[in-house]
Amino acid sequence: MRRVLSRSYTLDIADDGAVGLELAQAHPPDLILMDINLPGLNGYELATKFKALPNLSSVPIIAITANTMIGDRERALAAGCDGYISKPIDPRALPQQVAEYLGGSRERLPAAEAPTYMREYSQQLVTRLEEHIRELEAANERLLLLDKAKNDFLATISHELRSPLTVIHGYIDLLNMQALGPLTEQQRDATQLIQRNSSRLMRHINDLIFLQQVRSTELERETVDIYALVTRTCNDISRQISERQQTLTCTFNTDSGPLHIDLDEMSVENALRHMLDNASQYTPSGGTITISITPTPDDIVIGIQDTGIGIAAEDQQRIFEPFVRLDDTLAGVGGAGLGLVIANHVALAHGGAITLESAPGQGSTFALHIPRR
Repeated sequence: MRRVLSRSYTLDIADDGAVGLELAQAHPPDLILMDINLPGLNGYELATKFKALPNLSSVPIIAITANTMIGDRERALAAGCDGYISKPIDPRALPQQVAEYLGGSRERLPAAEAPTYMREYSQQLVTRLEEHIRELEAANERLLLLDKAKNDFLATISHELRSPLTVIHGYIDLLNMQALGPLTEQQRDATQLIQRNSSRLMRHINDLIFLQQVRSTELERETVDIYALVTRTCNDISRQISERQQTLTCTFNTDSGPLHIDLDEMSVENALRHMLDNASQYTPSGGTITISITPTPDDIVIGIQDTGIGIAAEDQQRIFEPFVRLDDTLAGVGGAGLGLVIANHVALAHGGAITLESAPGQGSTFALHIPRR
């Protein structure tokens, strides 16, 4: 067909219904020649879809098919086709047939038969829809079971890893205190190296455990002064930021007194720590991190602005996916890619959200929105 028709016409070729639909919407054709037995959306369903689109509703659709049993032509016309060419194709007759359809020739269902075939076609659509629903329900059930199995595995393995690490930490502390005997300088360096790396591993494990908890447990809300919470978090992380030769600036004013809001204090503090640590990791030495608090009638907005490398628009959704790290070349310490995921889940658990404004080379501003109610 392509060889015969390309002599006189410009053709777009699609291998399945979805691609055909996309091509037709991008470049509306003068005529659609379509197989009935297509993968995915079959020709009947695709013809109905074409006719439902305003910019394609008047385009003639011609069924090209080997379905030549009694009633096949009528079923195609009932679905929305305007003509019917049976296979095998006669290459000598095809150009004339196409020219006639382009010239306005159309086939119609006999009025007396139309209701019967329309009912039959409607029933086929319903049956296909029911099959797809059953398939989706089964697939969704499998996904839920897999997700539960993954969560159970992460929770189990995290606890199993944390237990021996706790013992390791205890003995490292004893060694550093020289409770088990004096240490040489080399031995002290070695124990400090072990302590730093085991602490890093413990943080990753704790993040995994906390992520499972914030997904599956109810918040423990209490009335908290948000100014005090943010100030305490900043004080706790200020040493880490100073070691990276960065400046942490707080721009909120506490002179008007406390700003109370009901929230889960531990989880919000954890989210802020991760957001500040993320800003610090991706900001070069000499950079600035600014934290602000903006009360609105509906929520409290905690903003964290950095002068870091920024994030491209196409990556701004991906950074909230588990285990995604876009660029480790600047970050001084590697991570598991869970910090922003945890912060986002904390925001969602409170009925809020995290918004982001960023561009490569222009830094980033993350904002944690916590509803007042």
